[in-house]
Amino acid sequence: MASLRKKWRAWDELCRPVLEGGIGLRNLLEAQRSLHMKFVWNLFQGKSVWSKFLVAKYVGNNHISCVDSSKGSKSWKMLLDNMAAVKKFSKWRVKECNISFWQDRWLNDGPLSEQHEVWDFSNLSIAECKLGNGWNVELFDRLVGMEKLEQILEELGRVKQGKDTLIWLPNAHGNFSPHSAWECIRSRGPKVPSHKWLWHPALPKKMSLIMWKTHNNCLPVDDRVRRAGISLVSKCDCCDNGGYED
Repeated sequence: MASLRKKWRAWDELCRPVLEGGIGLRNLLEAQRSLHMKFVWNLFQGKSVWSKFLVAKYVGNNHISCVDSSKGSKSWKMLLDNMAAVKKFSKWRVKECNISFWQDRWLNDGPLSEQHEVWDFSNLSIAECKLGNGWNVELFDRLVGMEKLEQILEELGRVKQGKDTLIWLPNAHGNFSPHSAWECIRSRGPKVPSHKWLWHPALPKKMSLIMWKTHNNCLPVDDRVRRAGISLVSKCDCCDNGGYED
C-alpha cells in the first residue's frame, strides 16, 4: 500500500502535452488564468453590460492600467493580476483613435508608458493628437522625442475608418480564445518526439500509460519501491538468489 501512495512524478511534469513528456493533463491554475484572461479581454473591449459595470465601479475616468490594485473585490484583483499578460499578447488596431496614447498598446513594441516617463498629458488619447488633417508632430516630439516619431507616424499612417479593434496577436485571425491564452502562459518542457508513438491512437490507453511509466521509471516494482526508501519484507520467488523484482 505504501507504493500506491508514492508520488512518482511531479504534478507539473504530468500537466504537459504528451509530446513534452506529460500525459496531456492541464494544470488547473493555468486553466483558471486563461479564463481570467478572457474576462480581461472582454473588459478591455467594454462592449458588455458586465464590463461597463466594472469600469464604472472601479475605474471611473482613469485608465484601467492606472487603477490601484490593492483595492476592490477578490475577483477584481484577479482580473488585474492577469491584465499584463493580456496586454503583452494583444494590440490595438487604431481607427477612430479613442484609445490611450500612453497606456494602451498600439505600437508593436508595447505601451509608450513602459518606454518613456509620463510627464504631461497622462490621460491623452490619440484622437487629441490630431491637427487638422494631420498629426501634431511637435506634440509627439515633446512627449517621446524624435527617435520614436517615425514609428508613431508610420503606425498612424495606416489609420482607417471604423472602430478601434483589439487584436489577439497569437491567433492569425486576431480573435481571443482561452486555449490560445493557455498556450501562451503554460509551463513548457523539452520535446520528446518518441512519445508520439507511446500515445499512438491505435494503442489502448492503458498500454500507453504503462509504457509511459516504464519510460519515466515510475512502475512500482519492488526494486523501484526499495530505492524510494520503502522497506519490503519479501523478494521474488522465481529468482535463485531471491532478488527484488525490477
